[in-house]
Formats: sequence, structure tokens, C-alpha cells
Amino acid sequence: MSGSRVKRITQLGLHRWCAGEEDCNPTLDGREYIGHTAVTVSGRPCQAWASQSPHSHHFTQDHMYPDGSVAAAGNYCRNPDHEWDAGVWCYTNDSDIRWELCVVPLCGQSLCYVKCSLYSIAERRFPSGSRFLVGSLQVT
Repeated sequence: MSGSRVKRITQLGLHRWCAGEEDCNPTLDGREYIGHTAVTVSGRPCQAWASQSPHSHHFTQDHMYPDGSVAAAGNYCRNPDHEWDAGVWCYTNDSDIRWELCVVPLCGQSLCYVKCSLYSIAERRFPSGSRFLVGSLQVT
């Protein structure tokens, strides 16, 4: 189109997040973990252990938690199941997803994630002052 200008904007965004000594798991099985992580590996909030909603469960006895009680365990990631040896987990607040693992590094190790986003926008300006935007976003 005559008289129109095209301008392309491309931007890269990086976000780095690390978990480490401030909130770490002292054992592989997670039974001694008393940290404050309360979201699962996919980012879902944890259901409180004292709650039976949206998921009912049988982990209701105080001695099952390193905090000393079900109430003290709050909605933090824990491993009250003495048959599970793969780390901390929780029931989720999502009624469609019963439970998921939590990401808590072993003490003495750090675990880092990098989220990268790239977006590109093409802007076409017309002599009349109107504009048209077309873009894409990629996140890894």
C-alpha cells in the first residue's frame, strides 16, 4: 500500500528463578521437609492438608507431618506418605488434578529455571494515522 510504513519490534525477555538454601529439602524422600513451598511443579496451588476439599485423603494424623500437626503443615508441600520415596508433593486446589510433585532442591544444591520469551510485532502505519499490528509470542 502506498504511503504506509512498516516497523518491526523484536524483544527478548529472560527471567531467572533459583531455589536453594533458603528453602531446601534435607532428605531425598522429603519426609523431613518443613519449608514453605506451596505450589506444584506446574504452578498449581496446594490444597491445605487439613482440608478434604477438593480432594479427600487419609493423611489426617498429626504424627505424619514433620511440623507436628496437620494444621501446622498448612498447604505446604510435604510427604506424609511413608510408602512414597520420591520427594515432596501435595494435593492441588484444582479439582481436575488430584496431586502433583513439588520442586524443592536438596539442601546443598540449587535449582535454577530460566524462562525465555521472544516476541515480534509488525506495525503498519497508514497516512491517515491508523495502524495495524500483527505479532507472535514464543515462550520456552
